[in-house]
Order: sequence, then structure tokens, then C-alpha cells
Amino acid sequence: MTFMKPIRRVGAALLLTLLVSCGGAEERDPNTVNFSILSTESSENLLPKWQPFLDDMAKETGLTIKPFLADDYAALIEATRFGQVQAGWYSTKGGYEAVTRANSEVFAQATYADGIAGYHSVVVVRNDSPLKTVDDLLKCDQSLDFGMGDPNSGSGTLVPLVFLFAPRNVDPQRCFKTVVNANHEANALAVVNKLIDAGTNNTTSLAAIRRSRPEIEGQLREIWRSPLLGSDVVTYRKDLDPAIKAKLQDFFVNYGRKGTPEQQKREQAILESLEWDNFFKADDSALDQNRYIELKREEFELRGKTDAASLGRAKEIAAEIAKLGYDASKLR
Repeated sequence: MTFMKPIRRVGAALLLTLLVSCGGAEERDPNTVNFSILSTESSENLLPKWQPFLDDMAKETGLTIKPFLADDYAALIEATRFGQVQAGWYSTKGGYEAVTRANSEVFAQATYADGIAGYHSVVVVRNDSPLKTVDDLLKCDQSLDFGMGDPNSGSGTLVPLVFLFAPRNVDPQRCFKTVVNANHEANALAVVNKLIDAGTNNTTSLAAIRRSRPEIEGQLREIWRSPLLGSDVVTYRKDLDPAIKAKLQDFFVNYGRKGTPEQQKREQAILESLEWDNFFKADDSALDQNRYIELKREEFELRGKTDAASLGRAKEIAAEIAKLGYDASKLR
């Protein structure tokens, strides 16, 4: 049974069923790298943007590169954990999951086309919405429908929980009439079509929507913005052949920087279409910010709990935060 197709777009539940039925990772060509990409928008819009970059990756490395698209991080993490995926692009939240759960390590990190090495989580409403401020959004009378991201999404779920809801002691499930989970493009469309009153997104995704569907982005208005968040990371499995690791890292960190002026111009245009600028070498320390946010979220969830288990965990979290030594001022 051949599990991996050149392009696959699946959900976590289906993926897990397939992996179990296959009995784990099947033998594969050692020179083939299945590269995971989160479907933050429809595959019809996403894949044409990625294909020139993937083609260049194959040409420059001499490897066979196959894209693996999935609707949520869980599917990508499970595919990596079972050896069906060897490398992939993630937000820092997804990268953290890949590192901690799927035997992966960070080898490169992106900067964005505007030159900023980071992005912001946002909450958007329609331009004509009566919601003008965060206070309007968080009146919590269960009259509003709210859209969040994949449960494992940093900018779509985790960051709003930590920086928007937690400081105000707000539980979204109790605050809103309904809370739905969808990718960034779907959230934007739902807001524009009045299916939800507000939804999470991020500045990178909105920039991509602005390029591909300006009529949609122009109908959105931002009412909340997070602190600056770390830019996306690229990971590969730790057990990947060292020679292949070297080829992949060399490709990423040199893309758009080497060759003739014409080649550099062409590659920079491809990066720009993906809302990226150049990559630089990175390691797992690129995820320290995300680990800090994860701990702060858990710390908030334990507030007010006095049972022994909760108090014990709160002490553990405080110790982990201290050990991490992360400078929280980087979030401002």
C-alpha cells in the first residue's frame, strides 16, 4: 500500500487511522523528503505559491521533494512522528510540537517580506461591525459568534488565550455564543460573510490574503494586536541522514542570496510571494518564546485552584519559567 502521494491534504483523525493501518512508516527512497505545509488557506491557493520554492529545493539539493498538506497541526505532527514526513515549515507553536513530540529539531528560521523577524496575532471584524474595541468584544453576554484557529495554532488560539483572554479572566467558551475553529483564511471569510462576528488571524496571513484576495482583506478591521511573535521555523527529523540535513539547511540559508543577480532576483520574488524574506540558521532555542507562552498560559489556568496537585504544578511552572531564563521583554 502506498501511503504518500505527491500532494496529500488530510485531517488528523484520518491520518492517524491510515498510519495505524499501515503499521507505521513504510520503507521509502532515502533521497525523498516529504515536506509538511499547514493549509492556512485552501490548497488551490496555497500550492501554486509553494511549488516554485519546492521545485528549487529539489533542484538545488538533488532530492525528491514532495509536499504534504494538512488542515491542522495535529496531522502534520503525527505524520512526522510516524516517519511519513521528514521536514516541514511551522509556526513556532507547531515547531514546538514537532520538537517535543515528533523527534524533530529546528534548523532554519524565516524573516518576513517587510523585513521584520516576527509577526502579530490579531482579532478582526468587518469594517461595518459595531465592535470597535476589545471591551466591545469581551462584553461576554454570549451574544457573539467568535472564530479561533486550530487548537494547536499559536497566533490563532494560544497567543489570544495568553495575551487577550487570560489577563482579563475571560473564558472564550463562556464569553461567546459559539466558538468555532478554522484556518486563517476561513476565519477571514466567515467574518466578511457575517457567519461570525469576530475572529483571530495574524499579520502574515492577512498580508497573503491582501495579495490574493484584496476584496476580502479590504472588508476587515483589526481591533486587537498581540506583542511581536517569533517568525516561522523549519524543522527536520533528528534521524534524517546528516548529508541530507546539510543539503536542506544550505538551501534555506542561501536561498535568495547566491548565484547571479538575476537568480537572486527571481528567488527573492518567490520568497516575497510566500510573504518571506531570507532565512537564517537556527536551533531549538528559537522556540523559547513559545515555551514561555505555554507555561504562562498553564500558570493562568491554575489561578484560584487550591488542591494539592494544582499548587504543586504551579510551583513546577514557576521553576520551569525561571530555568528557561527567557527575557519576556522580547514579547513587547
